[in-house]
Amino acid sequence: MEEKKDKLTMDRRHFLTGIAGATAIGAAGTLIGCAPSTPEPAGTASSGSAGSGSGSGSAGAEDWLGAPPEIGAVAETIDGEVVIVGAGVAGLAAGLAAIENGVKPIIVEKGDTSRSGGGVHGAVNTKLQAQSGISFSEAEIDKLIKAEMKNSGMNADEMLLRVWAAESGTVLDTIIELTAADGVESRINTLPLPDYNQEEMEYFTEGAYPVGHAVGPGDANGPAIDALTKKIQSEGGEFYYGTAGVALIQDAEGNVTGVYGERGGEYLQFNASKGVVVTTGEYGNNPAMVEAFVPQVAGLGLNCFYAPPVNTGDGHKMMVWAGAEMQRAPHAPMTACTFLVPQPVPFLLVNINGERFQNEASSNFIAFNSVGHQPEMTAFQVFDSRWAEVSNNLKVMTWENTYLPDAEKVVSVEDASLTSDTLEGLAEQMGIPVAAFVETVNRRNALADAGHDDDFGLPIDRLIATKITDPPFYANQSNLIGYGVCLGGVWVNKNMEVLKPDGTPIGGLYAAGNTVGRRFGTSYFQELCGLSNGLADAHGYVAGRSAATKA
Repeated sequence: MEEKKDKLTMDRRHFLTGIAGATAIGAAGTLIGCAPSTPEPAGTASSGSAGSGSGSGSAGAEDWLGAPPEIGAVAETIDGEVVIVGAGVAGLAAGLAAIENGVKPIIVEKGDTSRSGGGVHGAVNTKLQAQSGISFSEAEIDKLIKAEMKNSGMNADEMLLRVWAAESGTVLDTIIELTAADGVESRINTLPLPDYNQEEMEYFTEGAYPVGHAVGPGDANGPAIDALTKKIQSEGGEFYYGTAGVALIQDAEGNVTGVYGERGGEYLQFNASKGVVVTTGEYGNNPAMVEAFVPQVAGLGLNCFYAPPVNTGDGHKMMVWAGAEMQRAPHAPMTACTFLVPQPVPFLLVNINGERFQNEASSNFIAFNSVGHQPEMTAFQVFDSRWAEVSNNLKVMTWENTYLPDAEKVVSVEDASLTSDTLEGLAEQMGIPVAAFVETVNRRNALADAGHDDDFGLPIDRLIATKITDPPFYANQSNLIGYGVCLGGVWVNKNMEVLKPDGTPIGGLYAAGNTVGRRFGTSYFQELCGLSNGLADAHGYVAGRSAATKA
């Protein structure tokens, strides 16, 4: 067989490629009112010191926080009850809740449209799950929350997960109904369920609990974003696109009463008689914040459409200037280390020294950490000519679905891989030590024959199935994606009120989505598929309801 040379794969899974966004829906609301005397923004001398509760990361607060802007003349003043800063899924869920509670929200968005990220939403006890014969008892909810708490190393706040479990089903039902009216179909993305015990057979599972709902095709959130935006507009909510939230407004007691926005070099003042909800997303496009709070990925590069250029941590800074406490570092990045055959399908992984370095039945989200600790942050996935048959027999669940390669996938994987009829020839193409690589393959095969993986504990049936025996042999290089989303933020309580360092709430200030801290540990992965979106749905809805019903 002709050997393929210099063909190391650089392919990315579709969820981290391309640019996906919501359709531009609606125009900015009409600006009304006149400019009164200008209050001081949060963090100025009249309203407390900037960063009083910063909870700074590895770099000092001064390295990322800076000082609040000096607000000049206000061009326009807009009065409302609830002002939401950020029109992603969390902000729109907050807007939905406000409408359902009799309040027409004002939504301020830095970008030109409402913003979408990934399209999988995690929820429990939805109508779609019920139609599929899936339900979650209290004991089962306890189990999946326990799994997430263990995965987080107890860094997550279980109370926030409980809020998600209580609220997510109802909110997602509404979102699915709205998108269905637009002709969009939704599905549970991990059906059919695997017929093996994932907890026993895999080191880190993906899709272990059927909570993920794909709202529309692919992994882009546009349908949900568009449907929510239209719903809010149809009920009288106003959108101010191209307007960045720059500073919160506080009264003499420190309660938040509004927010300053900046558009086209002019300041707008949004007064909120009931409250401000901050849902400005994550901060992946702010290098100083990445260095301070996610040092493990600093310098690796941002590579994900989930984090558009407008995500620079504006909301985090506004809230800290107002006295909020930030979750201490390190925060959790959304990262991935992808191979042509997705993990947890457990084909051999080796580093550039030809050495095996982990249990291969692992989530591709977690494998980022192990591969990132290898020389040159590089690894190869290796398998033989039986790989497609093996994959179809194992039926391994990934976060997207059970991996069952068809003829088209077989051609795609094999065409993009290095290929050789000998292990020695494959090692030469990989550019790694030949003798060490051959020894690694032989040892792994011998462990399979002996009946136990003494090195990394891969279950024996997985080890036997993935023996490397039948040429041609294949290898593909890991695609170590930098980071897509930085998942960390301020402290909140169960009502999504933003908290001070002493644990008391800042009056009139709420947060949801990626501005909220302690939702994950130090890594993000997909045992509960779509949990980040699901948390944004539920927490955004609770934040909007809390603000709208404030006396």
